[in-house]
Amino acid sequence: MHWQQPCGSFTPASLSATVTLGEASAPLPAEIANTGWAPLNFSLRGQTTGFIPMNATAAGEDVLLVDSNSTATNAIAASLTRLGYTYNRVTTSTLPPVATWTDYAAVIWSGSPSGATNSGLIKSYLDAGGAFLITYNDLGYFYGTDHVVHRLSGS
Repeated sequence: MHWQQPCGSFTPASLSATVTLGEASAPLPAEIANTGWAPLNFSLRGQTTGFIPMNATAAGEDVLLVDSNSTATNAIAASLTRLGYTYNRVTTSTLPPVATWTDYAAVIWSGSPSGATNSGLIKSYLDAGGAFLITYNDLGYFYGTDHVVHRLSGS
């Protein structure tokens, strides 16, 4: 029967990539084709072999929460808790090694990056494919010439 036949194809059959800390990742080409007569609905899921955003992480917690502004960090922590996410809260002086940041599903940085050293760590994490959110109202003003700010803003 026609309705029991597949009506879509995905080329290649699977995708995989290895991301090395400090190196940019290349895009992976794929094609999804509708070979049937009806609209093709699809979704893509990562295989549970490592880093999957907001699922089990190597670190144990979902998010690395960097506290450079306690008031804002308290609000973020409360929101993460209400949403059911776990986090490891650290300060800029107690940051874990940048190589371990990819063990988390994301890094949320609350407040100022506090200088070129931390900007370099953030750049390394982003180059490794990390998911990053920074909440700092004066980021562009104080760090407008910093390469990380341009990377975050897409300019």
